[in-house]
Amino acid sequence: MVGGMITAPLLSLFIIPAAYKLMWLRRHRRLAV
Repeated sequence: MVGGMITAPLLSLFIIPAAYKLMWLRRHRRLAV
C-alpha cells in the first residue's frame, strides 16, 4: 500500500511530461512535413 502511494505520484510526474513532449513533437513533425 505504502509503495503504491509513493510510486503513483512519481510515475505521474514522469509520464505526464513524457506524454506532453510526445504530443508536442508529433504536432511539430506534422507542421514541418
